[in-house]
Amino acid sequence: METFTIERTALPELTFSGQLLAESIGEDTNSQSQGRIHELRVYETDDHQYIVSCHFRSPFESELSDSFVEVVDTVDEVEATLSLYDATERVDAAAFANGDASRKQSVCTVLRERFDRQVLQVLAVLNAKEPV
Repeated sequence: METFTIERTALPELTFSGQLLAESIGEDTNSQSQGRIHELRVYETDDHQYIVSCHFRSPFESELSDSFVEVVDTVDEVEATLSLYDATERVDAAAFANGDASRKQSVCTVLRERFDRQVLQVLAVLNAKEPV
């Protein structure tokens, strides 16, 4: 097993021994989400708990990076935890020229859809029990 250290927003780093089970790095290949990226990872600890890690990055200073990390006991709890995560929480309306609400809505829709695809990808790996 490997030792991992994960940053968490407003909490101390989390260090544990285990293995990476699945990951999905959201890419902004068509620039519709303007560089906003989610890095989604699920680990299994040596004592058979799951670590759900979702890191948000943005090129905009007003949209602070965020590292959401939860420790859960089952794959079902992994899914439930991911269903509670708001992929658009950090998107700042001020980052859009003249407060363009329709542009913000479009970007948020792309972010949600991409994050949902990432979640499905990660859950498929977990349910197949095939570590990456």
